[in-house]
This record gives sequence, structure tokens and C-alpha cells, in this order.
Amino acid sequence: MWGNTAEWRQSTHAQNPGLSPRQIFQKTVTELVSLGREQTVEDIRKTLAFLAYDRAKSITGLALNVDGGIRQN
Repeated sequence: MWGNTAEWRQSTHAQNPGLSPRQIFQKTVTELVSLGREQTVEDIRKTLAFLAYDRAKSITGLALNVDGGIRQN
């Protein structure tokens, strides 16, 4: 995903000269994601662990975005 995002930003935004695709992606995430970083496997693992916990038993039929806040619905 980061490669596609970086290529698009490189071709449409002149403010990214000399940056690698990964650097462009990190810059994009910092600018657009509320949490300011990309999500990790650990973030997803913690979410799944919470949902498996007994106190989360009343949570049903939920579409849960683990994306740091880039998508808010």
C-alpha cells in the first residue's frame, strides 16, 4: 500500500522531491492519520485481544477500523 500512495504523491505533489517512496508514505501518514503513525501488527493484536476478553462480550455486529483515525465513520 505505501508504495502506491508514495508513487501517487510523488507524481502529483511537487513538495516531495528527493524523498524515497517510504519517506513519502511516512510523511502522508503523519499528515493524515490522527494517531500520526501507521498501524502495526501489535495494534491489531491488542484490538483482537480486547475483543476476545470477557468484558467485551456485549460488543456485537461491529465494524471496527484499526487505522489510527484516518477513517472516521
